[in-house]
Amino acid sequence: VKRQVLLLDYTNNKEELSTREVEPVGIFYYSSAWHLIGWCRLRQDYRDFRSDRIRKLVLTDQVKEKKNQISLQDYLQRIDQLHEGL
Repeated sequence: VKRQVLLLDYTNNKEELSTREVEPVGIFYYSSAWHLIGWCRLRQDYRDFRSDRIRKLVLTDQVKEKKNQISLQDYLQRIDQLHEGL
């Protein structure tokens, strides 16, 4: 609601730790885990962050920059379409 940016310490599947600034879109439960979907400022793209890999989460005073951010539903539909094409 406040459009605040999150600061995450996140480990990937190789257990490498990185810090990410994320503009959150939403969360959902899939494949036995909660997932945070958001615009990753580091990668300049939407990313899926598994909650069990988030080591630290800080709510910042920064406000989201992305004006035309997609909805969680739009993101999930896009992923479904990509998987259908495989």
